[in-house]
Amino acid sequence: MRYGAFCLGLATLVLAGCNYDRTPNFAVEAPRFRVPPDYRQRIVAWSKRYYVEPDSVRFLAITEPIPVLVTGGPPISAQVPGAVSVWLVCVELDARERGGPYMGPRRIAFGFHPEFFSGPMERSKKGLQNNDCDAQQLTWREWRGHETSAAVRRYRTR
Repeated sequence: MRYGAFCLGLATLVLAGCNYDRTPNFAVEAPRFRVPPDYRQRIVAWSKRYYVEPDSVRFLAITEPIPVLVTGGPPISAQVPGAVSVWLVCVELDARERGGPYMGPRRIAFGFHPEFFSGPMERSKKGLQNNDCDAQQLTWREWRGHETSAAVRRYRTR
């Protein structure tokens, strides 16, 4: 009987470990540094490096910057990874495949810190992922600005 209870307890712990939720910690104070005033331009510049047809990128929506605590800072010890506060900004965009149709809206997560910029393919082991943009804590608004005027005009005239 005791062996069965032990196995049941062990199985519960193992299964609980499989359900690890690695989303960033939104319950943090704002970092001591401000979000860069040119963060939208940095996102546009990233899209020109990342997408095959950068002129086709349409920015649809953007979140208000929100502070999050993510992994990737200086380690606390050999067993405990470090953490760092960043400003999380998510963008919803659409882009054309190489010579093909638009791929459909997708959400992209960006992290801003004075020492680094964290975007897809440039994450340098920071704990941000694009699915972090599905968090309920985020406030979405329409992307407005001159950065996308040519792509938006092409889209609206179709």
